Amino acid sequence: MNPASELRKAANFSQAGQHAEAALVYQQVLAKFPLREDANRGLLAALEASARWDELEALATRLTEKLPQFVPAWLSLARALLVRNKDALAACQRGIKLDPKNPGAHDFLGVALRRAGRLDEAATALHASLGLRPNSLSTQANLANVLREAGHLSEAIRRYRQVLAADPERLDVAYNHSLALSDLGLLREAEQQLREILAKAPGFAEAHSALGSALQAMKRMAEAETAFKTALSLKPDLPETVFNLILALHNLGKLTEMAERLAEAGDLLPSNAMVRLARLVVALPKVVNDKQEADARLAQFDAGLEAYAHWRTQGLADGSLRHDTLANLPFFLAYRPGNQKDRLSRFSDVTSQGKRWPRVVLEPTKHALHEPIRLGIVSAHIRRHSVWDIVLKGLVTHLDPALFELTIYHLGPIEDAETQFARAAVPHWRDAGALAASTGWAALIAGDQQDVLYYPELGMDPTVYMLAQQRLAPLQAAGWGHPITTGIAAIDLFFSGELLEPPDGQQHYREQLIKLPNTGCCTTAYDLEALPCPAFDALLTAGAPPVFLIPQSVVKFDPEFDPVLVEIARRVGACHFVIPVGDEMKEPGEQLAARLARAFGQAGLAAADFIVFVPWLSEGQFKQALQRCTVFLDCPSFSGYTTAWKALREGIPVLTLEGPFMRQRLAAGLLRKIGLHDLVVTSEAAYIDQAVLLATEPAAAQAARRQAVSSAAAAADNDVSVVRAFERELLARVAKA
Repeated sequence: MNPASELRKAANFSQAGQHAEAALVYQQVLAKFPLREDANRGLLAALEASARWDELEALATRLTEKLPQFVPAWLSLARALLVRNKDALAACQRGIKLDPKNPGAHDFLGVALRRAGRLDEAATALHASLGLRPNSLSTQANLANVLREAGHLSEAIRRYRQVLAADPERLDVAYNHSLALSDLGLLREAEQQLREILAKAPGFAEAHSALGSALQAMKRMAEAETAFKTALSLKPDLPETVFNLILALHNLGKLTEMAERLAEAGDLLPSNAMVRLARLVVALPKVVNDKQEADARLAQFDAGLEAYAHWRTQGLADGSLRHDTLANLPFFLAYRPGNQKDRLSRFSDVTSQGKRWPRVVLEPTKHALHEPIRLGIVSAHIRRHSVWDIVLKGLVTHLDPALFELTIYHLGPIEDAETQFARAAVPHWRDAGALAASTGWAALIAGDQQDVLYYPELGMDPTVYMLAQQRLAPLQAAGWGHPITTGIAAIDLFFSGELLEPPDGQQHYREQLIKLPNTGCCTTAYDLEALPCPAFDALLTAGAPPVFLIPQSVVKFDPEFDPVLVEIARRVGACHFVIPVGDEMKEPGEQLAARLARAFGQAGLAAADFIVFVPWLSEGQFKQALQRCTVFLDCPSFSGYTTAWKALREGIPVLTLEGPFMRQRLAAGLLRKIGLHDLVVTSEAAYIDQAVLLATEPAAAQAARRQAVSSAAAAADNDVSVVRAFERELLARVAKA
């Protein structure tokens, strides 16, 4: 054998892309000359080019033993280990020790460190590689990945764009660029990037999944569902996609399919904390069939929470816990009767146990005399939303800037004119764009060194909830945007209203309850145009029977309300109860319809003669419905403040049954504030009597009542005394601290 001739032959094969043929020639040479470095180097390259990773790892391992100074063996071993998701740190470090000026060795080390979560060290290694090889697009892309994961989003995006400018066909880089755009809250740009990728590579499962995540963040749930299902049809074992599809199905109200997917996910991902927790949380029903089922589901939740706590403790101890992100909350606990303080407190304690929060250093704040208090407001709902309209806008508008220096942290992906109003109303505004210079919301908020953090709602948005579980300011408070205790140990105060709370209200809160004047909110009415509402045309013709409007989500209909509706129908006779149902509540709406049919049937009545389900109403359609319907019925198990507030301006009488918990007293507090005490009752019998009276009053009496209601409605707004009381409370507590 002429080794030189054979090696030239093998090299020619490699240049022609015939790597298997090249490998065979190299192996023949090595059979006679096993330690020839040029032949081993060629064989390593041929195996790598053929993606024969098992053989590459085996050969490289043997060579590191026989030729411990042979750098290509160490680099090939690192490459094989990295490709197969094995620990490659030792091989990378050995390669650098042998050849400190080898950029590939630094590249591999950077990737290995990134996978180990050692992002700062990974960046250092990749910077070292770029120092040796400045024009390497792959190294730039790897560094951008590290920067993205470390939260340095603007720098990551800059580097991704540099790579794509030089090589627009790098779809892997374009994909990671889209993830950075999503992380930064630039969701529409991310969507456009992902659609461009999928136009070129429709089989790119991860890109379909990322598109679904961006659409989900933009609340485009039906499109997100399609994207997630496409991703899983291409690659069924994408854990995060499986989970995101479950969330999308839950939000869309596709509960039967969601349950099936959740069962599959539990088997597929036994160590995934998100899936385990989702199985617990989404088992809370949106609609129950009867009180027995409601009680059984609560008992099931309690047992499941304890089982999860035990599993979590074990997972923390043995290191098996995976994907420990709080992606959904027990929101529907609030819709079950009773005091939920202990359950919500236990949930928060369990889910925060052993959490590896980002390291946050709270420096003691020092104030010069008369320097304003730094107040941060954290919310995902700085837009037209009940949290903004009712709880927050008045505070932002009327807080004294001489006393408080406001920063708003807007975590939500949706913006509108109210978002722009808020942005202009405060001296400091932080949205997802601010994350470009930080390593996450927690570090950003803590770095601003707020004296007080105020969360207008806690319980609807998982990211906001997880921030609240951390101690990011010396004093932390919640508002009643979600009208129930947060259960979070790190929240010190809960701001409610004196007209919303019962005498024993403190027993319902883990936080210290602060009762602001009246309903605890300072609102400003919106002017809206009434829009045609075709769903009501057939019901509201001249001489038609009275129409009771119940404009609440179907989750607020507790089974104990069913016989009340039946009795109202029996006593009034011909009448209609109109219940709007959103597309995302189709399946729960069908459950409610079946339950009401049973209740009416047991009384010898046909529910179809009385109950009318209509599509969910836009704001303009809702306004017209309020103007035309006879009576607004509030749900006793979970009152509606925002809907009642809108209704009163249109003159429709709002009837409410005041319950023992704040979430059952919202409309009652509003009605008491404006002097309409006769519309607040305290028993089911009185509720039925008053509903019958309101529906059957003579036309002249109904018109006079509507005029009185609309005249009184203005007293609900512009209650600046609430803001002054809020200021006094915070000033006193910060001064004391």
